Amino acid sequence: MRYAPLFFIIGFLAFAFFLTVFGPVKYYEFDATRVMLYLGAICLSISIGYVIGVRVPMARPYSSAAIARTLYDRRLFNFMAALAFTGFIFTLITSLFFKGISFDPTSIGKTYTQGYKNYVKDSGTYSLTFIMSSLMAAPSFLVTIWGLYYFKTFRIWTQAVILLVAIGLPVILTLSLGTQERTGYLMVFVSAMFLLKATSRGTVIKPRTIAIVVTIAIAGIAAMTTILSQRYASIAINALNINKNDLAVIHFDINHPLFRLVGPDLGFILSELCEYLTNGIVGLSYALHTPFTWSFMFGASYPISVIGERLFGLPFAYLHTYPYLAAMESGWGEQRWYTIFSWFASDFTFFGTIPLFGFFAFAYARCWLEGIRFENPFAILLFCELSLGVVMMTANNQLMASPGSLATLGVVVFLYVRYRRRYNRRLVVA
Repeated sequence: MRYAPLFFIIGFLAFAFFLTVFGPVKYYEFDATRVMLYLGAICLSISIGYVIGVRVPMARPYSSAAIARTLYDRRLFNFMAALAFTGFIFTLITSLFFKGISFDPTSIGKTYTQGYKNYVKDSGTYSLTFIMSSLMAAPSFLVTIWGLYYFKTFRIWTQAVILLVAIGLPVILTLSLGTQERTGYLMVFVSAMFLLKATSRGTVIKPRTIAIVVTIAIAGIAAMTTILSQRYASIAINALNINKNDLAVIHFDINHPLFRLVGPDLGFILSELCEYLTNGIVGLSYALHTPFTWSFMFGASYPISVIGERLFGLPFAYLHTYPYLAAMESGWGEQRWYTIFSWFASDFTFFGTIPLFGFFAFAYARCWLEGIRFENPFAILLFCELSLGVVMMTANNQLMASPGSLATLGVVVFLYVRYRRRYNRRLVVA
């Protein structure tokens, strides 16, 4: 099981590429050869970095006095739980009295469309809701991961807070904003934690367990497809008119086996889900044909570009990134997404990005091993965070796509580097 995450990364990238070429959504200007060669180089770098990460000896605690004798840092958890619960209450109040929560599941698509009707990206002003959401992102993540992983060790009131933060918050955001991303994140986190716990404790994964996991996954996908179908229904888009209302370089093939298997309505929604996995790869294709313009090491994500401009007075680096420049040349706007490789190439070039993801794989392997050998709580945090990055790497740079996600990544990496060594031993509970 040491190499299970590596097999998943390589398999996931291969599947996404296969879906881009042979899936129900056709991309007429997609350069399959160039993208295949580049993704092959990325996979090779990831494989080398991961293997090195697996083979390097584990870091031990600095001294016996520093050895942790608890499951997790309880003071840190309690502090983060207080912040996360405050964020939950704030979100609940603002959603109930200002944004409005519709308890009619059939109105979710309309809610999403109305919420983004007058949205202007980086308009220069930030609402209190946006600021609170960004500040509470890291506490909510930590409470979700540690809370669910060690759920049975908490008292009932703490368990209630954990459920409100981990499950209640995504439900509120879905009902008030029509978004489904938090549900997807939770599915990734739960899957990562399940794999960590089962492997670390030598649990034999029984057919019944697999059936439960598959059922949950199907239910989650069904929920996301339902929300997605309502979004398109709210703007009168379906399988019959999508090709008239989308870009000329995109074509939904209603003669694809998927449509014949599940019908036009469900086939259309599943095709849209396929597009989530593939349109970032198409963006990569356009970026690979775009001349390089350096983004001053502030172009790996939009929030970093904003920080560079507003805090350091630098030119707005986003205007020099591959997603922006490729969009200007091709019309493939950022809302269509570009892979994380395109974003990082804006700072490191496409050649420089290849070894960079070898280092990513090295870190991924380290936190995986520390999670399954020692159940290191900080390694568990980082593994779950990076797993989300893996799932979203063909779409965008999700871990750095917003101030909240950027802050969460920074907090998790800091905690892991600072405290992981004291937990790198077989756990003995006090």
